This record gives sequence, structure tokens and C-alpha cells, in this order.
Amino acid sequence: MFAEAGCKGSVAVLDIDGQGRVMFRDTELVVAASTCKIVVALELFCQAAEGSLDPAERVRLSPAQATPGGQGFCIVEDEAEVSLRDIARMMLTISDNTATEVLIRRVSLSRVHARSAGLGLDRIRLVGTIRQEFDAIGRDADRVP
Repeated sequence: MFAEAGCKGSVAVLDIDGQGRVMFRDTELVVAASTCKIVVALELFCQAAEGSLDPAERVRLSPAQATPGGQGFCIVEDEAEVSLRDIARMMLTISDNTATEVLIRRVSLSRVHARSAGLGLDRIRLVGTIRQEFDAIGRDADRVP
């Protein structure tokens, strides 16, 4: 399918409730980009299922705390109060970076990494929050001749 589309790609699909898995070029390192939001959502909903987090928990979002991204909470002008569940919905449906930032901070990066590793996905690594990633890209861009 990748060849027909004229591109290269890789796939890793795992059954989180069992041993099923489909892997293709799974040893190649790739930049996950917005697909990293899936493991953030997984951690959020696993914590909710375990009872350590309430998906109805309300979070106050301020435009001053928005993470750049072009859509979603970064374009609102007024403070908003939203549930973690709805923040996850924004993260997954429109790839909202502010929503991702909020959830990474709430569920913790170390828990996202531990959950991924527990599923055999120990090579999925988020270096930090979305804002930290953007800051690193900006620092790297200053070093490019």
C-alpha cells in the first residue's frame, strides 16, 4: 500500500487487551508527530478506568497558556472551563496542541512512557510537552546555518 502511494511508511498495531499485533518496518525510527496524541489519550483513559482520574474533572484554560497549533483552544479569546474528556476529544479530533499540552501535564509524561513500555512500545518517547518540543525546534533552527 505504501509503495502504491509512492511513499515509505511503517505500521505498529497492538491489541491492548491481548497478544495480537501487526508490525511492518517497526524497527525503523520515525517522528511520531501528532500520532503521539494517541498514547496520551490512552494514558488518560486508562487512569480513568483505574479510578485515579475522573474524566469529568474540570480544567480552566486561559488564552495566555495556549500552545500554538492553528485550531482549537489556541484561537479562543476567553477563558474556558472544560472536562478532561472534552479536552481529549479536541486533542484526538482536531489535533489540538493546547489540549495535548494540558493532558500531558495532567497524566504525566513518565506515566505515558510506562504505559507504552508495558505494551511493548518502549521506543515511543515524548521528549516533553508540545510547547517544549516547539521551543527545542526553535533553538535548533537558530543553529542552522
